[in-house]
Amino acid sequence: NKTYAYHVFSGEKNPSRDKVIALGFGFQMSVEDMQRLLRFSGNRALYPRDKRDSVIRFAVNKAKDIISCNVLLNDLGLNVLD
Repeated sequence: NKTYAYHVFSGEKNPSRDKVIALGFGFQMSVEDMQRLLRFSGNRALYPRDKRDSVIRFAVNKAKDIISCNVLLNDLGLNVLD
């Protein structure tokens, strides 16, 4: 939702980590840009030794969409992105 993204970027809303990652997928960000967005939003960056974060990083590096990422997460028994 464009309005939600506007509220996030204007500082009116403090999104969850999963929402920030979802926005990163929506903007087709690189891993570096997504890391920067996570830090800027006050969330922890993607950590390579965390299995779920590694799957997310893999999906971003392979330019997959959020649906494909969620399929990978689900197949591995990990929590999908909201």
